[in-house]
Amino acid sequence: MVGSCAHLVMVNFSWTQSHIEKLWGIPKCIKRVYPPCDTSGLQALPLERSVETPRIISVAQFRPEKAHSLQLQAFSVAIKKLDEHSRRPKLQFVGSCQNKSDEERLQNLKDKVVQLNIQDDVEFHKKGDV
Repeated sequence: MVGSCAHLVMVNFSWTQSHIEKLWGIPKCIKRVYPPCDTSGLQALPLERSVETPRIISVAQFRPEKAHSLQLQAFSVAIKKLDEHSRRPKLQFVGSCQNKSDEERLQNLKDKVVQLNIQDDVEFHKKGDV
């Protein structure tokens, strides 16, 4: 439901794009990107936004190839560079676990959040959790 309110959604695979289109019903807001990508268009965006708390949402299964740990490390570095007057963004992971290994991976990610001291800035939403 939250996703259907998004203004822009970036995905990195055609399967993910199709899945998000079916779930959220916003095909015109979904853009497929492949790293590396040209970011010159992003540089033209205004830095000031009317959003209360900026949110970065990462949608993917909690699988090793999704590099969630790398996302946490990059996010940690980025928010530590913010000045005291900047709004702190929230990083929200939304996904599912297929097996016990994925469940353990998710727990390791939660532990890493504490280790990086960013537990107030990161949320995990696992499919099936209430």
